[in-house]
Amino acid sequence: MSFFPLVRKGNVIRLGFSIAHSDTKLTLPPFRHLFQYLDGKSTGPNSLKGPIGEKLIKCETLPVVQFESIDCQIPEIDKKTLSMDQKYLLEISEAIKSGECPKDLSIRDPGPLSHSRWLTTANRALRLYISQENPTAEFQEIVIFILKSYMPMWFCIKKTKLFTDGPKLVHQSIETSRYLKDELKAVIDPVIERNGFFAHPEHVMITMTQDPRKHIRELGLRRIIKARERDQKRKTIRTYVAPKLNFSATDYTELNDWTNCQFSSPPLLKDVTDDELKTYIKTEEVPKWEILSQKMPVHTQAVERSVKLVSEASAKVCGSAARDGYIRTTLKSRSTMPAFDNKRQFKLPDM
Repeated sequence: MSFFPLVRKGNVIRLGFSIAHSDTKLTLPPFRHLFQYLDGKSTGPNSLKGPIGEKLIKCETLPVVQFESIDCQIPEIDKKTLSMDQKYLLEISEAIKSGECPKDLSIRDPGPLSHSRWLTTANRALRLYISQENPTAEFQEIVIFILKSYMPMWFCIKKTKLFTDGPKLVHQSIETSRYLKDELKAVIDPVIERNGFFAHPEHVMITMTQDPRKHIRELGLRRIIKARERDQKRKTIRTYVAPKLNFSATDYTELNDWTNCQFSSPPLLKDVTDDELKTYIKTEEVPKWEILSQKMPVHTQAVERSVKLVSEASAKVCGSAARDGYIRTTLKSRSTMPAFDNKRQFKLPDM
């Protein structure tokens, strides 16, 4: 039995919906909304109008003072895999946790202040914190959120190599923010829900089939079979609806209200037969489907690398067509330029 149902999202009809959007959306929008709620919205591409945002501009020039340490969970990660900005976030988080900032870290550049790079905004906020003897309550809220939610989520996503871990990260983004007051939860919860694409029932079911717990795998497989029975009776194109999240969930499998949500079979498993699903229900073995072993990361870091170029195009030319042309021309020019790993590979062209 093979399924690849159509899905309607807005006025667009397309095949399936199982590969969710970038999970970097689990870190950036909540932090941005929280920051703007506590400090005010931006006034330009490189400026923030609030009292905290104004201090971020030259925070790296301020002297380090005796600051209060803040306990947080620092994920273990190979620093060789990190960019300079990511490494700065990790090291300054470690410094704030310990209560001491190394001198070489205090003079390093935390990165530019830009609305397309909220990672460096977080870096600057932490750098400003170690220069504040009496930080305001609003600023403390921002710093604590970075250390308890934004930073751990960032590196967990960075380490994750499988897209089947997406629902777990959605649940983690909820758990790491539950310490907030109800007023601030009301700010970020709608943002998490709006960007929680990985919590879609189809994707949760796929993740459940790969869970190390047998009863979870069995439950996921049975739900897929049940969904296929519904799909056979479906006479209309199914509509993609962003899931309504259960913010009280104690496990990623509880993110959806399975008794009330209308879910379809995951299109990625369209080539897996019902008999194969039933076989895995009876065994202790975790399904090893080829489609799930493909290189489909939980994040779109390759897309994030284009942020700088997109920002540059926006500053150089006006209009979507002109920006598109600028980006395409730049990428084509770069692709034709030779790349050298060392000087020996460089050879002067024949005259």
